[in-house]
Amino acid sequence: MKQRGAMKQRGAMRRRGAVKQRDAIRRVRVWRWMLAGMILALAALGCELSELGGEPPTPIPAQGTPATPGGVLTPGAPIAGLLSAPGEAHRYFFRGEAGLAVRIDMQAPRGGLLDSYLQLLGPDGQELIRDDDGGVSLNSLIEEYILPETGEYTIVSSSYGSNSRGSYSLLFQIGTPQPTLTPAPTPIPGGGPIQIGQSRTARLAEVGQVDLWTFEARQGDIVTIEMQTTTPQFLDAYLELVSPGGLTLIVNDDGGSSMNARISNFILPETGTYTIRALGNGESRGNYTIALTAGVMPSPTPEPPTPGPTPTPVVETLTLGRLYEGRILPRSSGNRYHLQIDGPMLVELRLELEDGPANIDLDLRPPDGRPRALTGFGLTTSLVFLPDLFLEYPGEYVFAVDSSELQPIRYTLLIRSSDLTAEGGGAIAYGQGVSGELMFSGQQDHWTFEGKAGDIVTVFMSAQNMDSYLSLRTSGGMTLAQNDDADGGGQLDARISRVELPQDGSYVIVASSFRSGSYGPYRLMLFKEGE
Repeated sequence: MKQRGAMKQRGAMRRRGAVKQRDAIRRVRVWRWMLAGMILALAALGCELSELGGEPPTPIPAQGTPATPGGVLTPGAPIAGLLSAPGEAHRYFFRGEAGLAVRIDMQAPRGGLLDSYLQLLGPDGQELIRDDDGGVSLNSLIEEYILPETGEYTIVSSSYGSNSRGSYSLLFQIGTPQPTLTPAPTPIPGGGPIQIGQSRTARLAEVGQVDLWTFEARQGDIVTIEMQTTTPQFLDAYLELVSPGGLTLIVNDDGGSSMNARISNFILPETGTYTIRALGNGESRGNYTIALTAGVMPSPTPEPPTPGPTPTPVVETLTLGRLYEGRILPRSSGNRYHLQIDGPMLVELRLELEDGPANIDLDLRPPDGRPRALTGFGLTTSLVFLPDLFLEYPGEYVFAVDSSELQPIRYTLLIRSSDLTAEGGGAIAYGQGVSGELMFSGQQDHWTFEGKAGDIVTVFMSAQNMDSYLSLRTSGGMTLAQNDDADGGGQLDARISRVELPQDGSYVIVASSFRSGSYGPYRLMLFKEGE
């Protein structure tokens, strides 16, 4: 009896275990179906997002991007740079403490082609914040960003879009966060009546908006009108005074301090209602205060002193590696430095102002006579650093240093040859393919091989983002063949096809780029007919 009872108990336990096993298998299948559904839903969502369109912002440039000056930034000291090639990016570094606020301002000269783009990377290399047009016009601005941790941060300065390039200034500041300000009174939109002795607040909310302020005055009254912006990073103030008959009497852009406008001690020609037109210069807009006050009769202007002779500019012959100390005098045409070279050369240029930031203009006139601006005119900076300036042609180069300041500008100038060890090349054999990389515009890689008289050879060079150029030469330097675009089909690869070698010996394949600003990785292959 006991034995039969034990057998029944074991059978019941086996049946319960089988049921539990089937239930577990069902649950695993349900979870698999649910997971597959989620994956399909996410894939569909990704497709929809990819179809929304729009040009994506420039990604974080990879380490090793060409023409990338590095260095530790000093807070409050502007630095100048030049983005001369598509995809070029400059990296700067600073150490920051957790809880401090940073401001990074990247500005390009007015009228230039650069649409600036800023990124701030954390100590782990991940992007924390980016900005495209946070400043005035196309300039970038990262303002009052609180650092999340203590460590070394990276600022990446680049351009937005494939055709954007040019000079810029970068100003980095760090400090405690700005306190929250008491909200200003609600501004009065659109203008209105104003009396002499009054000031009013207003806002230009739209590009092209014009606020009309009217006041009553008599013939001979003297008035001063001042328009002060309370958002200087967004609004460039502009004033016009219109007579009772609708005639524009006087205009002003930057008569006040910074971006403010001011019409001082203007004598009104008739009695009636005058109109003040307050607007933003260009595409600027923002908050402002307008003040109308009684002016005073200006004192007679004394005769200006007779100016002396225009200072003679300094003209010197440059020696690479020598440090030059110079001074730009007011009203002069700047200083000139002449450099004679015998062949293509990569140089490093460093121009540093001795007395702090100032307006500086640096131009280059190459042997072909076409001037090239190395910095934008009127760029305010304390340092111009160009780490890889390529001088493409043999002959005389003239570097012109100038300034629009009204006081003497002291500076030091150093131009020295850069390290050209980045040039590649080496040995290559028939039937072999090799990889190389042009690190800067104008670099030439030399690949050598042994050939015999009568050998018929073909050389092919391909690259994704570069206009390839090939030349086949003898060891004595005689060019046998050269090619820019393979087979004339409009592609950017280069091919030298079926060239018969004239003699036994060594031959040189020169791999380079056809256009200025074109460089990058490439693949080179050498073939012999019949093999």
